Amino acid sequence: MRCTMRQAAVPIRTLAVGAIALGLAALPGVPAAAGNFGCQVEPTVTTSATAFTLDLMIRNTGATVIDGWTLQFPLAARQTVTAVRNATRRPISGVLVAVNVATNGVVEPGAGVDVGFTVAHLNSPAPPTAFTVNGVPCTVG
Repeated sequence: MRCTMRQAAVPIRTLAVGAIALGLAALPGVPAAAGNFGCQVEPTVTTSATAFTLDLMIRNTGATVIDGWTLQFPLAARQTVTAVRNATRRPISGVLVAVNVATNGVVEPGAGVDVGFTVAHLNSPAPPTAFTVNGVPCTVG
């Protein structure tokens, strides 16, 4: 009798969600980006009693072209994204995952892309302060 074990394929997206939940910036053994990659996020926040608008300038501070990007940041409890501008949102509980649209996926070194989010909240008005692009932590400011 021959016994074989089959390993189940786990989609990278599932692994990435698990890595975020564990507080990992990138998956172990999976390169976040090739070459000299760096990013800076410049947030502008407008608040109201029940929501805030988060406008982000994502800058490529590295020496290589970013050809496709995924932005991630945590959402506080009782925060819900209600609108997205210049990105496509992927629904994952507790984390906003936004992916480039066709017109802004390539970001040259020194250049940036502007994206925006409207976030409704119930007594959780604090905007996020930590961001990653393609799994790499960005400087903020």
